[in-house]
Amino acid sequence: MKNVIFFIILLLGASCRKDECSDREQLDLNPRIVKELDYKDLKTISLVDEKGIVTTYNVIYDYSRLPFDAPFVCEEYLEINIRNSINDFHVNILSRAQGIANMIQVSLPNQPKFIGNLQLILDDKDGYSLPSYNQEGKLTIHNNYVVNNTFFEGKVVEISYPESSPQSIKHYYYSAGYGMIYIENYAGESLSFRK
Repeated sequence: MKNVIFFIILLLGASCRKDECSDREQLDLNPRIVKELDYKDLKTISLVDEKGIVTTYNVIYDYSRLPFDAPFVCEEYLEINIRNSINDFHVNILSRAQGIANMIQVSLPNQPKFIGNLQLILDDKDGYSLPSYNQEGKLTIHNNYVVNNTFFEGKVVEISYPESSPQSIKHYYYSAGYGMIYIENYAGESLSFRK
């Protein structure tokens, strides 16, 4: 009987909860985030794997308000989904708009080849850093980089991790305007951007 009363009280409390975002003015995305993640207005991108197989993926934008996500309560975010029709590769790129730190977060759901999530802080003055709690990752900034005979001019960010499994991320390369341009695991499997 005590469990039933507790459950009813819990339900009543949840139903009376005020939407903490309802009185908050919605802010625009930080211009830096728009610059970083515009994918050069691409609606589709092609990625090539380690065997040379090229697959085309849709780029889907979702600009929304993200409620109840402490400590980023009511933050705006831009989520970019990269996926194909059968969803065998799906990247979520989540960007905080006006939070404590502007951040790009890359997650790889429904992708058994690559295990792990990545977070990249967008510093002031167009710089990059890893979150302070990321003690294992190594960040390297390249002045330019070549992937599949495509020259990426400007800063290219490389994040490297030590091996924890064959599917763990070994190298991840990121370029402003294009997002992920190369990812490789310890098993030698990879995906890279192709024009």
